[in-house]
Amino acid sequence: RAARQPAGQAACLHIHWHEHGGRPPGAHQYEFNVAGQRADPSSTLNFVRSLIALRRANPELYREPMSFKDTPEGTLELERGGLSVHLNLSDQPWKLRHTGEVLLTTSDTAVRYLHGQVVLEPWQGVIVRS
Repeated sequence: RAARQPAGQAACLHIHWHEHGGRPPGAHQYEFNVAGQRADPSSTLNFVRSLIALRRANPELYREPMSFKDTPEGTLELERGGLSVHLNLSDQPWKLRHTGEVLLTTSDTAVRYLHGQVVLEPWQGVIVRS
């Protein structure tokens, strides 16, 4: 059971330890170490590394002003410089208004196009160069 964090403290993950020391063995143990994350192209570690590389290669991601766009319920779009971030936080596909080069996606699933426009699957996000 996770303990409540006092105000002003960062949230943390409480890991329950095996009675004999260390984490209990399990099928997912490999996923929680760096070697396992490095070996998995779809791991959180590799996704975050891709985000960091994208930010370094595109200074407009931190230098340009950011603007939010009107989008359907359950979706989010923001623009910064010549890049836009689109998040589909709904259970329905979302056809984006404009086209562009997809630089990064949150999903293992290939980005789908319909009549030249990106279609995000439910719970998928992309960063697009306009």
